[in-house]
Amino acid sequence: MMRTCEVAIIGLGLMGSSALHSLVRRGVDVLGFDPLAVGESRGSSHGSCRVYRRFNFESDAYTDLSDKAFRKFGARLSPQAGEPS
Repeated sequence: MMRTCEVAIIGLGLMGSSALHSLVRRGVDVLGFDPLAVGESRGSSHGSCRVYRRFNFESDAYTDLSDKAFRKFGARLSPQAGEPS
């Protein structure tokens, strides 16, 4: 029997995983697909660290938005990952 879902996410890098996580939290029946295994060294989000750029020279509004998003990201994800926020 074939599994069906409301939404399919193709690609589970940073953006796809974020979309999947948000949809699951909202109760959407969603499946995610990625050709690479978790932790694969060829993925776009591999490695031990990340760069988070908070400045955007196009508009101060982008920097403000980035700061708000980063605070919410830490407040929501850190406890789920078992880390202090």
